[in-house]
Amino acid sequence: MVNLLSTGILIVALAAGEGNAIKPEAVTVSMVAVRATIEGREEKHFDAGLEAIRKAVADLPYDTYRKVKSSKTPAPFDQETKIGINKEYSLYVTPLAKKSDGRIRMKARIEMQPKDEKKKAINTHVTTALLKPGKKLKFCGGMKADGGELVVIISIED
Repeated sequence: MVNLLSTGILIVALAAGEGNAIKPEAVTVSMVAVRATIEGREEKHFDAGLEAIRKAVADLPYDTYRKVKSSKTPAPFDQETKIGINKEYSLYVTPLAKKSDGRIRMKARIEMQPKDEKKKAINTHVTTALLKPGKKLKFCGGMKADGGELVVIISIED
């Protein structure tokens, strides 16, 4: 009888603990936006402060990377957070869940404002990804920026 009672209490305690799982309030999203161009350089050139993205853009054909913007922004879970890139593009991120191994499931999209204010903004890139803190996710292709290509790299900070 005592064992049955003890087992019942343990099951109730475990069930109560599951329902009260603590969800982090927010994650910090690091964003770096660059204007990538081909200028005929023998070696790739990165503006000061862009060394951290070198590996993330290694497979791209560009030889020059100029910083457009970098930021670190808290993004609450289950809420879309806007991170402005420039007057034409904005990044929107929505952290959805934190896995037991620390990875974050997150929706992300880049929105482009049309030149004609009467038209609706369009999404240039949309994804849902499982990001390990420190690993980089790259958005590129189709985003023009001052004679080059806009490349946006995001990561989750520990």
